[in-house]
Amino acid sequence: MRSCISLLLTISPGSTGNSSTTISSSNSERSASPSESPSSGGQATSNGGSNLVGSSTAVPSNPQPSQDVSTSIANKAKIQSALLTDSNGVMVTGPCNEIFQVFFVPNIFINVQTDKNTVEMGNKFKSLSNSITLKTFEYSKNECAGGKTFKFVALIQENKLTLKWKVYDAPNQNKTTDDMADIKRYIIRNVLSPFTAIQVHTVLKHNDEVIMESKNYSISKAVPEKCNFIASECFLHGSIFIEKCYKCTLKAKNIDANDECYNYVQKLTSVSTEGNAVTQAADDNTNEVELTESINNILDLIYKVDVNNNKELVKMEEMDNTLIGELMKYCKLLKQEDVSGTLENHELANHVETCSNLTKLLEKHNEEKKSSLLYKLKNPAICMKYAENWITNKTGLVLPNLSYKNNENKIQLQTTKVSETSSVNQNNIKDTFNDGIDGVIDLEAVEQDNKQSYYFTDSMFCNDEYCDRWKDKNTCISKIEAQDQGNCATSWIFASKLHLETIRCMKGYEHASSSALYVANCANKEAKDKCHVGSNPLEFLKIIDENKFLPLEVNLPYSYAKVGNACPNPQNHWTNLWANVELLDSKDEPNSLGAKGYTAYESDKFKGNMDAFIGIIKKEILLKGSVIAYVKTKNAMGYDLNGKKVLSLCGDKHPDHAVNITGYGNYINSKGEKKSYWIVRNSWGKYWGDEGNFMVDMHGPEQCEHNFMHSVVMFNIDMPLTNVNKKKEAELYNYYLKTSPDFYSNLYFNSLSAEKANDLNNKNVITANSVIYGSDNSASGTQPGVGVAPGVGVAPGVGVAPGVGVAPGVGVSSNTGGPGAEVGTNGSQGSEIEKAVPDSTSPVNNKKIVHILKLIKDDHVKWNLIKYKNKDSINEDHDCSRSYSPKEGKYEYCVKLCDDKWNDCKDEELPGNCLSKFDTANECFFCYV
Repeated sequence: MRSCISLLLTISPGSTGNSSTTISSSNSERSASPSESPSSGGQATSNGGSNLVGSSTAVPSNPQPSQDVSTSIANKAKIQSALLTDSNGVMVTGPCNEIFQVFFVPNIFINVQTDKNTVEMGNKFKSLSNSITLKTFEYSKNECAGGKTFKFVALIQENKLTLKWKVYDAPNQNKTTDDMADIKRYIIRNVLSPFTAIQVHTVLKHNDEVIMESKNYSISKAVPEKCNFIASECFLHGSIFIEKCYKCTLKAKNIDANDECYNYVQKLTSVSTEGNAVTQAADDNTNEVELTESINNILDLIYKVDVNNNKELVKMEEMDNTLIGELMKYCKLLKQEDVSGTLENHELANHVETCSNLTKLLEKHNEEKKSSLLYKLKNPAICMKYAENWITNKTGLVLPNLSYKNNENKIQLQTTKVSETSSVNQNNIKDTFNDGIDGVIDLEAVEQDNKQSYYFTDSMFCNDEYCDRWKDKNTCISKIEAQDQGNCATSWIFASKLHLETIRCMKGYEHASSSALYVANCANKEAKDKCHVGSNPLEFLKIIDENKFLPLEVNLPYSYAKVGNACPNPQNHWTNLWANVELLDSKDEPNSLGAKGYTAYESDKFKGNMDAFIGIIKKEILLKGSVIAYVKTKNAMGYDLNGKKVLSLCGDKHPDHAVNITGYGNYINSKGEKKSYWIVRNSWGKYWGDEGNFMVDMHGPEQCEHNFMHSVVMFNIDMPLTNVNKKKEAELYNYYLKTSPDFYSNLYFNSLSAEKANDLNNKNVITANSVIYGSDNSASGTQPGVGVAPGVGVAPGVGVAPGVGVAPGVGVSSNTGGPGAEVGTNGSQGSEIEKAVPDSTSPVNNKKIVHILKLIKDDHVKWNLIKYKNKDSINEDHDCSRSYSPKEGKYEYCVKLCDDKWNDCKDEELPGNCLSKFDTANECFFCYV
C-alpha cells in the first residue's frame, strides 16, 4: 500500500502555507536559454485559486501537513532539467551513467542512455528507433564515462528536432561553446498536433531510498483553467489513469454534462451500475453474501498479535470454537457456490484440513491486501480433504503428431526481424545525412502500417520493453475474463479460444467470448472422453473449420457438467465468430512444427539461443495479443500459487497443460540480477493466482534441463479487419501524457546498470517477487561538476520553488526557504493504517520508494510527493492510500472503506464514483485512487 504524503501548499514569501492545493513560485526549472548567462532570479509568488469554476465545492486538496519531512528529498536528484526560455525544448544535466526519458507531449518519446551515449526515439512508445549515437564525429570527446557529467538539450523548431550533447570531464572544466557540442537534427513529418507539454522522468537510487521524479512543463494554454486544474490535481496525486480521475472528479462535483470540461474526455462507454452498488448486495445470492461475510470473519480470527505487536497466523492447536465453527460454515457455503465441480467430485475437508490448506495459501500470499484475499479465499480447493489433488482433472493436453521438415538450425532467419505486418516498424527514423539533417521521424508511418495489418493497442501498455494489456481497462483484450475449465481436461480448448479472441481484438473487433462447450462437444470422441481425455489446439482449429461455425459463449454457455453432450446444431439466432475466417497454409518456418493454421516452436530447439525463442514470442504477442504455451503442472502449479510473485520454474519433456502467454515485463531477482518474466493466463478461474494470471521467469533456473515453456503455439488465420474505426484518444492526452502502471516500474528497471543491479546482491534488498525495486549507495545531492555549459543560463527574474534542486551554475533565488517549505508525513493524509494481513519483515518491504511529481507552468511550480509503503504498490493500477478526506481523523476510515469495497467497484468504469456510494456520510474522495 502506498502512503500519500501531503505536499500541496500555497507558498508566498514569508507564508506558512494553507489548505490549498499548490506550491507556487518562480523557478529555475523553466530557465535554460542557449543564449543567456546564469542569473539569479526573483522571489516566490503566490498562485491561489483551488476552486473549480462552475462548482460550489472546491476540488479536494490535502490538509496542511506537518513539517517533519525535509525538502532535501527533492534536492537529492542527480539529474536536473529546465525548460528552455522560448518554451521550445528542455535542457537536462547530470552525471554520466544515468538514464532518463523526455516526452514532447503528445507526439515524441526520447529515451536517453548516457552510459551508452545513445538515444532511442519514436512516436510515444511506438516503433522506437534503433539506438542512435549522440556523438556526431568519430573523434568527438563527448563520450560519457564514470566521473563525468553531461548536458543534453532537445528542442523543436517548426518541423525540426535538434539534439545537443556535451560531456564534461571533471568539475569546473566546462569551458566550451555550442560548436564543441555534438548536434543531431531530424525532420519531423506528419505532425498531427503541436506539442503542448514536455515531460522529464528520472530515477535516483540513494541509500535506502528510491526517488522517482516526473516533471510536466506545461506549454499550451488551450485548456480552460478550470478544466486544467482538475487534470493537474490528478497528475500531482499520482493517478495512473488521468482521464478516469478527471471524469470521476467531474461527476463527483456534479458538473453539468454540457460543461466544456467534458470535451477533453471520452463519453462513458457503458451504462454504469455504480448507482446501485450500495444496494447490490441485497439483490445478490444470499449464499454469496454469507460467504463473503464468513471469509471476512475468518481473516479477522485466523491472525493473532505477538509480543512485538505483529500479526501472525494462529497455530492449529490455538484455534478456538469460534474459528472452528466459522471454517465449517465457510466450507458449507463454498460447496453451495462452487460450480467448477471441485467439491462435488472431491471429499470435503474437516476444519483441521481446511485450516491447514488455508494457512498454506496465506503464508504464500502474506503481502496481499484484504480485498485480494477476499477473492482468493473463494477457491474451492481450500475446502478439499486432499487439496494437492485439485489439479488432477484440470489439465488436458495431448501433443499433436507433427514432425520437423528439415528446417532446423536456421533460427537467425526469423527471430530478429519483425514481419511486414508488424505494428512495430523499425524504419521510422531513416538516416539521410542531406543538408545537415541526420534523419527523418515519420509520426504517421506506424499508423499506416496498422491500417494494413493488425489493430493497434496503446503502446504505453504494450511495447518492446513490457506488455500488460490486462491493465488497459478500455481495450478489447482487458474485457476477456479469466475462465474456469472446471473438473474437465479441457485446457486445450480454453487456451485456444483465448488466443483466437485476442487475435480478434487485434483486428479491431469488440470482445466476444466464444463457446468452449461447442468445441468440447463437437470433438470426435466418445461422450465419456470429451471431459476426461485431453487434446490440443490443432484439433480446436480442425473442429471449428470443419463445422465452419463457432458460436458465442452466451449462445452455448460452458459448464463442465454438460461436457459430453452431442454436438449441437447451430440455431438461427446464434452468432458465428468463424464467418469469413480461413486457415492459412503453413510456411514451414525454421525450427517450427507446422500444419494448416498452426505453428509451434519447441524451446528445446533454442538451447543456447533462448533470446531467439523469446523474440518469437514477443513478436507474436505484439501482433496477436497472445500465444498458446504448453507446460507441465506437476510440482509447479497448485491451488495456492501466488500469481503476484515471479516464479522461476523448470519444465518437462512431457507437458500436460495448455495456457496463454499474454505479456511480459522486467524484474530484479533475489541475486540482484536483471531478469524478465512472462505474464501467463490460466483457465482455473479468477480466484486462482492473480485473478487467473501468474508470472514466470523467461529463462528459469540455470540447472533446468527444459524451459518451463515446452512449446509456444500461434494460429495463422486470415481474418478480415473490422470496418469499425479506432476510437479517438481523449483530447486530454494531448496535454497530459498517458501512462500505465508498468511505465514507472520499467523506468526504474532501466535506470539500473548491470553493475548496479549486481551490487544489490549482498544487500538483501531484493526478493524474487520484487519486480522493480532495489537501491545502491549513490551519494546524495547533486554531483560536483554537473553544471550548465556557458551559454546555457537562467532567464532573468526566475527563482526556484522551495525544495526544488538545481544543478550548480544555475542561478536561483536566495529567498527559497521559509517555514512553509517544510514537508510533512504526519498529517491525516500521510498516516498509515493497519493492514488486514501482516507485512513481511524482509528489508525489501521496508524500502522507501518516493515519487516526486512537479507541474511547471507560467513560472510557477506545483508539486506533490508520494511515498510507497511497500514494493508492490508502484506496479498496481490502483492504490487505496490515495483516498482523501477533508475531515480530520477520517483518512484511515476512507482507506479502509476503499480496500473493503474495492472488489465491488473495480470493474466499474469509474471506480472512484462507485466507492463514494458506500460513503454514506460523504466523508471521502476516491477519484485519485
